[in-house]
Amino acid sequence: GSGDDVSVSQTGDITTEGDAAYGIFAQSAGGTNASGGAVNVTQAGNITAEGLDSVGLFAQSTGGTGGHDIVVNIGSGSVHGGSGAGVGVRMDGGANNMLINRGSISSLSGSAIVATGGNQTVHNYGTITGSVNLGAGHNALTNHTGATLNLGSAGAVKLGAGNPLSNWGLLTGNGSILGDVFNSGLLAVGLSTGSLLIDGSLTMLAGAEAAFDLAGRQQGSSYDFLDVTNLVTFLGTLSLCLDYDFLPVASDIFTLMEFGSSSGLFDNVLNGGRLFTTDNLASFKVTYETNSLQLSDFQSPDSDGDGMTDYAEALAGTDPHDPTSNLRLTSLTRNGSGQIVLQFTCVTNKSYVIEYSSNVNSGPWSTVTSPALTWAAPGIGQWIDDGTHTGGLNATCRFYRVRLQLPATP
Repeated sequence: GSGDDVSVSQTGDITTEGDAAYGIFAQSAGGTNASGGAVNVTQAGNITAEGLDSVGLFAQSTGGTGGHDIVVNIGSGSVHGGSGAGVGVRMDGGANNMLINRGSISSLSGSAIVATGGNQTVHNYGTITGSVNLGAGHNALTNHTGATLNLGSAGAVKLGAGNPLSNWGLLTGNGSILGDVFNSGLLAVGLSTGSLLIDGSLTMLAGAEAAFDLAGRQQGSSYDFLDVTNLVTFLGTLSLCLDYDFLPVASDIFTLMEFGSSSGLFDNVLNGGRLFTTDNLASFKVTYETNSLQLSDFQSPDSDGDGMTDYAEALAGTDPHDPTSNLRLTSLTRNGSGQIVLQFTCVTNKSYVIEYSSNVNSGPWSTVTSPALTWAAPGIGQWIDDGTHTGGLNATCRFYRVRLQLPATP
């Protein structure tokens, strides 16, 4: 006989710790000459399946003649799978299946989503961390505005040849993508620095950004590298970030991308044109070769005419526009109202994250939400802790740190 329809609606948290101990197991199984029924799972809360080979959420519709549609809805919580063959969300069989994620999906094994059988459509409005394998069907993955798809340190997104990955949010990490990528958001190669392979085509659309970090001369290791096997269509913007411990020289050549063929140009740099880094302290010549995108001819101005370029002065810890100041220094004082005043060197139009802790060595560090930044002087950012964001001003001991929110950072 045929399997009946299965509907699971779960509100609250589920935690399992044993081997192969699933968080939710939703199955409709038909007989030899019958099919599985429709399977619908809605989860609101956190699922944590920490054991070996454990799956956070499993949904299956199967039978001798196939299955019916599987629909999985994950709310604002998280679904976390175990180690070994553990997976965050696994879908098996079905027909035209759909996964909608508004929370987060991950696993200890590094495998976030696995689907076998059927056609898969994934809509991510939250965070997916790790590998995604959607099987051999007609598949599609959309990473919506504000969402994050993070492959991790060595992830693989397998959509199937010719199947689309549409990115409107943040697409980042190291590893590979099998499918065609359409980028309208931020494509940030690597985790800080690393490499990404797109086995298919890459189409940069209007408003898109491709961000690359450079921290050394080793392609795919100390500077970001993107390899695209087929056509790259350039549009949107290219952004470059130099890590502050790396000083290129004019003779250095960096191959950021290799591709089968290309068309178009980035909106913010022509072939042979110069592009400034995100801190505006240095620039590179950008060349669109037949099968690669290259940087060369590193330059940095000498604004104060002392024979030392602005970027070199930044590395040395001096402000090129005020040699008496220290670019690295964050000053910490109290004003007349007893409020704590942070001042730090900053770059115009960049976002900064303020964090605080009671233990400078081990944390934990808490992020201040919506810091109110003002500009005390050109190149100087200021934030005042009035106690609203950090739980009061009377803490026995409190440490602060300031981080620049770079485009290429996940």
